[in-house]
Amino acid sequence: MGRVAGLGCIVCRRLALGETLAEVHHIRAGQGWKRAPHHHTIPLCYLHHRGADGIHHIGTKAWARRFWPEADLLAEVLLALGGSPSGG
Repeated sequence: MGRVAGLGCIVCRRLALGETLAEVHHIRAGQGWKRAPHHHTIPLCYLHHRGADGIHHIGTKAWARRFWPEADLLAEVLLALGGSPSGG
């Protein structure tokens, strides 16, 4: 999970806001109320994770409409880490 956080916030990167410190977010898409496995995490800064624009503040569906679906961001993170979008 340290490698994931080391990428910096994936939303800030897509919005060309530069490098920002990131927290690890376990994606909720397809998980119900369970926490996703550690390999299903994306890096989010405080604002996009727990802040006013955060996924935990505005909810998964509203957040995906405002930014991007978690699954899309997860695929991008997996590629950045040298894996495949399917997790292999």
